[in-house]
Amino acid sequence: MQKIPQMTPTQIPANCALLKKSMQPARRYVLWMSLGVLALPLSGCNSLTALTQPSEDRFEAKYRSGPSSFFQTPEEQDSPDRHILHLGSKPELKKAIEAQYGAQMQSPQIPTARRLNPNNLWDQFQGQFKLAQDNQAHYEKSVLYYQKRQQHLTEVSKRAKPYLYYIVQEVKRRQMPLELALLPMIESGFQPHAKSHQEALGLWQFMPQTALMLGLEKNAWYDGRRDLLQSTQAALTYLQRHYDNTQDWLLSLASYNAGFGTVQKAIKTYQQDNATQEMPDFWQLRAYLPKETQNYVPSLLSLAHLIDHNDRYQITLEEIPNRPFFEVLQVDRQVALNAVANAAQISNELLSNLNPAYVRQATPPNGPHTLLLPISKKQQVQKMYQRNAQAFAINWQDYRVKAGDSLGKIALQFGTSITEIKQLNHLASNSVRTGQKLLIPVLANSHLRPDDASLLASIRQNDSTVNMAANALLTSPKNQQTPKQKSTSFSEYQVVAGDTLSTIAEKLGVSTQKLAQWNRLSIQSKVRVGQVLKISTESNQAIRHSVKAGESLSEIANHYGVTVKQLMQWNQIRSTRALQTGQTLSVWQGPQTSKHAEYRVKNGDNLWVIAKEFRLPVQSLAQYNQLSIQSMLQPGQILKIPFNI
Repeated sequence: MQKIPQMTPTQIPANCALLKKSMQPARRYVLWMSLGVLALPLSGCNSLTALTQPSEDRFEAKYRSGPSSFFQTPEEQDSPDRHILHLGSKPELKKAIEAQYGAQMQSPQIPTARRLNPNNLWDQFQGQFKLAQDNQAHYEKSVLYYQKRQQHLTEVSKRAKPYLYYIVQEVKRRQMPLELALLPMIESGFQPHAKSHQEALGLWQFMPQTALMLGLEKNAWYDGRRDLLQSTQAALTYLQRHYDNTQDWLLSLASYNAGFGTVQKAIKTYQQDNATQEMPDFWQLRAYLPKETQNYVPSLLSLAHLIDHNDRYQITLEEIPNRPFFEVLQVDRQVALNAVANAAQISNELLSNLNPAYVRQATPPNGPHTLLLPISKKQQVQKMYQRNAQAFAINWQDYRVKAGDSLGKIALQFGTSITEIKQLNHLASNSVRTGQKLLIPVLANSHLRPDDASLLASIRQNDSTVNMAANALLTSPKNQQTPKQKSTSFSEYQVVAGDTLSTIAEKLGVSTQKLAQWNRLSIQSKVRVGQVLKISTESNQAIRHSVKAGESLSEIANHYGVTVKQLMQWNQIRSTRALQTGQTLSVWQGPQTSKHAEYRVKNGDNLWVIAKEFRLPVQSLAQYNQLSIQSMLQPGQILKIPFNI
């Protein structure tokens, strides 16, 4: 075989240039070279990487892997997917190139592109992140950072479900870069109640002064920084304003993070240092900006890049339907949020996440107000509100402090919080004095209770869209609570003439052994007239009924689910005509003595919660009380809890 002649150093660059010129992607043909004319010493061709596609993703090589030959067989030379030099018939040259550049000549495997889903919002971003594409050379480290935190991206994508569609539509409407819709991923992780150590609030993390400048209202009832609609409009207006100042979206993002004054100062310093009046771009200005801002812009661009290529990087994003999640309901007066949640049959937690701007358990006193509701729930709430707006009214209760009271005790008694009582009464401390008058808010707790699991289960059955947000609530650590051990409570029974332990037990439908045990007596113990015995409320509950004018024993018995004979026996009444107005009767309710027990509705209760507590079908509970399952409950309302259904 003829020996390959060596080229001189001056010949090497020229021949390398000729080789690269022959390999332009637009001209897909094979260059055949005579070894007698051209020999290619690999050590001299220092730009052979240009043989690969010039448009290849900068991060693709780091991600993709898999040994696939750089070279083609003659049968493959017409493949439209290859832009390479065919050296198949020159084994000596091929062998030399493979030996020198073996590691660089592997053609990485690209995952098969999946079909885009028009119903998945994430798929609508495909190829739309122009800022990320145009600045791809600058944020490689940030891409690698987020690649290692894929679980975080998955969790954020779940939290974005109720909000992202709306934000995307507003960004498109204003013809702004689509990357801006992802800014809450950086700012708050799409947590609507997020609060920074510097007092920034909401999805867009506005500081108090910035919010004031942008016209976001704040008072004791409402904080516009957490209003999804208002804060989104303010954020996009703020970003547009900064863009108008610099004509550079990356500098606008830097201004959003650091403040325009900080960016303006950095621009002046840059211009002085470089003796120029030209406006620098972000990458030129980067070293003059605060460290946080230096990383802020690359973080957003890298997130956009990863979302655009989530298949390639094997990142799981929770699917978000490409349609609105919520609708706006206008109310013309103050409403209690727990009443709205009950009417919508959603949890207080979900309602709060859609309306985080209302910092108390109600809208402000003077309307009108805006409420966001799951799109499938708005119509039913609107109809109920139009039919009976009073059912949504906030409830306040006057209370006079008694001896031994504390704010904690009062809050527990009314199912509210110390903070709510203090805010409503403008109290600076937790101290209260005997005789002091307080206004007590009668409202639902803002946090999801364990009993609300049944409510969310109902939502799942009726609405898969609401379920997407509701699922996250049940799995939230703060909602996975261990049930408290129930303490035994007792009613009292006063012994009357002729009573014995056995006759009392028979009257109340309990065993003599239990009655003796509750009172630390033996079953042979004698009882005396006037003696007070304890009766477990788990078996029976004592009700005191004050006779009203015109009431009869049969009406009272029917109301409490007992018999006239029982009423007469419990209260030593010899004649049905012996009732007097104002007379107090003892009524014992329990599985062995009555058809039902009475339950007083507490703050935040609804039919689903109560039905779960007493292990009853919600339809049966509603029917027994002549209600519908959509009926609104009011604190203090009495429900009958049937024992045998």
